[in-house]
Amino acid sequence: MPQLATHDFAIRTDDAVARDGEHITGAVLIGVDLGPNLSVTGSLATILWLIALRREGEHVDALRFLRLGILVMPPALVLSLLALSLIAA
Repeated sequence: MPQLATHDFAIRTDDAVARDGEHITGAVLIGVDLGPNLSVTGSLATILWLIALRREGEHVDALRFLRLGILVMPPALVLSLLALSLIAA
C-alpha cells in the first residue's frame, strides 16, 4: 500500500511539473513577443522595420518608439497574462 501511495504522488508531481513548464513557456513567449515593443533594439525584426520605414521617408527615432512602447506594452502585457491565466486554469 505505501508503494502505491508513493507512485500516485510521483504521477501527480510529474503532472504538476508539466503544467508549470507550460506556464513558464507561455510567460516566456509573451515576454519575447512584447519585449521588442518597448525597445528599438529589442529584436532584429524591429530594427529591420525601422530601416524599411526610414527608407520610405518615415523617421521614427528611439525616443518616439519608447514613448509609444510604454503606452502600448503594459496593457498588452496585462491582457496576455490574463489570457494565459484563463487558459491555464
